[in-house]
Amino acid sequence: MRHTIKINAIAIAIWFGFSGGEAYALSPGPIDANFVQTPLGFYAGFGNDAVTSSSFIDHYTFTTTPQMFGAGALGVLSGFDLFGFDVHFDSLELWDVTISTLVAPGFINAGQFVGFASFPTLSSGHNYDIIVTGGLNVGHTSGTYGGSILISPVPEPEKYAMLLVGLGLVGIAARRRRNSLY
Repeated sequence: MRHTIKINAIAIAIWFGFSGGEAYALSPGPIDANFVQTPLGFYAGFGNDAVTSSSFIDHYTFTTTPQMFGAGALGVLSGFDLFGFDVHFDSLELWDVTISTLVAPGFINAGQFVGFASFPTLSSGHNYDIIVTGGLNVGHTSGTYGGSILISPVPEPEKYAMLLVGLGLVGIAARRRRNSLY
């Protein structure tokens, strides 16, 4: 009994983590307006709260701004109820529409309720498309899922220079300390 409660609590925590606690209707389409800047980078939530067919292909589009270039990750998680997870996923992909290139195939086994993808640095000013495919699980007449994307900015060259200077100072201090002990 306690094990089941722990699993349900973890699943609920994951769900709220993906949804970001925002209260708006989830539907496929552009997610540009949903991006917010956080200390970790640029974050946006996406999803579909009206899955009603045995199969779906949802598209979530966005355009990167000059500040948004960087690497990141995205993920999706099925909604659930007393009968289990609502939907299953068949694929999760991130495409650079500007140059017609697959940027990140998702890590997902067909028929699973969760999927993840990580991607390298995105190009500023390009159009991107997140494609999620899947369907309703047996016994469900409707379902939901939520997802999120995080784009972490690439550090400026000055930050790398500061890091190298700091490491050099730590090395010099360690060497002086070692020499003073002998």
